[in-house]
Amino acid sequence: MTISTGCVLKFTDYKLERACFERNPNYEKIEGMIPLDLSLNREMKSISENSFSLSISVDVFEKPRENNYPFSVGVTVSGFFQVDDSVGLDLKNKLIETNAAAILFPYVRSIISQITLMANTDSTLILPPVNFVEMLRSEETKKTSE
Repeated sequence: MTISTGCVLKFTDYKLERACFERNPNYEKIEGMIPLDLSLNREMKSISENSFSLSISVDVFEKPRENNYPFSVGVTVSGFFQVDDSVGLDLKNKLIETNAAAILFPYVRSIISQITLMANTDSTLILPPVNFVEMLRSEETKKTSE
């Protein structure tokens, strides 16, 4: 019996597409932790039959002045991937929606941490990991209940 150890999804590159930081000069410090206000969006683009890009956009603390957040930060990172020829359409879609996003998200987390570190905020923002399998399940459940 031969076991293939080759990976059917290959991460080839990534690019930082957008990085925004805005400090709120009117921020009034509050006691305790600020609840995390985060939006996350994914967008897949087919490049060829076996190549695609996935963009992940994360915005944290949107509208800082209106919501008394110390700052807002936003990042968009595009990752470039190749899928093995032998992969069927269903598995390809699953790889894109979950595995590719899980591979790319640590880059987003790192960039946001670096931006908040370099901006000399009160504390570096470290985003929690995201379970993309659970997120996909939740999105599917939401679509079927609408």
